[in-house]
Amino acid sequence: MKIRDFLSNPKISRYSLPLLLLIVILEILLGFSGIISREQMKILLWIPAGLELMFIIICLTNITRIISRYRLLKKDGMETMDAWQEAMGIIFPPRLARLAMIEPRIYHALYLSYRSKQQTGDSLAFQTKLNNYGFLVKVIIGLCALEILLVSIMLPNRWMTWKILHLVLGLWAILWLWADFRAMGLYCHQVTDKGICFRIGLRYCQEIPWDSISSICRIGKSSPGFAPGVLKDQPGCLYLAAGEQCNIEIQLQHSESFQGMIKDIKDVKQLYLSLENPESFLEAVSKTEGTVLAVE
Repeated sequence: MKIRDFLSNPKISRYSLPLLLLIVILEILLGFSGIISREQMKILLWIPAGLELMFIIICLTNITRIISRYRLLKKDGMETMDAWQEAMGIIFPPRLARLAMIEPRIYHALYLSYRSKQQTGDSLAFQTKLNNYGFLVKVIIGLCALEILLVSIMLPNRWMTWKILHLVLGLWAILWLWADFRAMGLYCHQVTDKGICFRIGLRYCQEIPWDSISSICRIGKSSPGFAPGVLKDQPGCLYLAAGEQCNIEIQLQHSESFQGMIKDIKDVKQLYLSLENPESFLEAVSKTEGTVLAVE
């Protein structure tokens, strides 16, 4: 087998980084526990160093494949970040590729939220109510900014390193909070001829075809919190809301899996939405060609 073919092997590409991280963590634990001596540590450090070098070579070897795959997916109409995540699957496992794309997705969404409105094509977009959540985010950002200011004033100058570190982490947290909030206004639910794409920012995104939806109706139900998700005492019920009252209930024909930012939510049979215009949503659903639903 040629070296290039070996480095291009999908299994070698996907599992080299997790193996490298596992070995580094294991060596750190062994070193701190005293199981191995410093002399032995120096020898064992050559193992992760060699794996790291191999991982860099693998990335450089596959970079043309990643770019080619990305261009092909973009040509097929896939979104920029989705195309990059799919292309990164050449060298990363799917879950690791998703985790690696969280930061770029957040900053890309922040950029798009100020540049222009999200293009929905032939679909109809319906936003989640974000008044309460937006107020909460602004309060938290204000508190973070106040904390940064107070720490910068109170800590002596001899602790400048810690002041700078606290400043960087504080600004990063503020950027994250604001970008996540802007993404929730940018990416919203979409009604198409094929079905409904349920999306609340970058938190959750899943397209459900019409034949998998049993009924859609108006309700009045309190949201369990400011974060969308599933409650432990209500398995199978996914709340796609952010601190506002839910006004749409959707029953699914069978259990579905919803893709989340970090992990997927499985066995979802009921959805609760909190929409800005629930009447327009119900009207769009009832007028969509080819749908046979119980819409109330």
